[in-house]
Amino acid sequence: MQEANSEGCQNRLAQLDVKPIQNAPWSLPSIDPPAIVRADILHNILLGVQKNMMEWVQGFLGKHKRLAVFDEIWSSLPPYPGFTPLKKQYRQITMWSGTEMRGVGG
Repeated sequence: MQEANSEGCQNRLAQLDVKPIQNAPWSLPSIDPPAIVRADILHNILLGVQKNMMEWVQGFLGKHKRLAVFDEIWSSLPPYPGFTPLKKQYRQITMWSGTEMRGVGG
């Protein structure tokens, strides 16, 4: 059944003048190229929720004129197991590394 389906797909692609190509992943045994790169959906959801939450927190703190205090506390947190202290204030961080994300609970 799968062969018939594959043959039907190949015929349809040929009708559309789509030419098959062969590259390294397709020639390796036991490799499924479409499965090589898959987005980690839960990771992306976590990053989005965390980003939105921190934008809200910054907005709230800005409205109440507490952003400077937040940045000062953020950059002065002491080390403890599972947390790597950050050297920059929160608003100065433009790109997060994986270690920083894991250190703050990401």
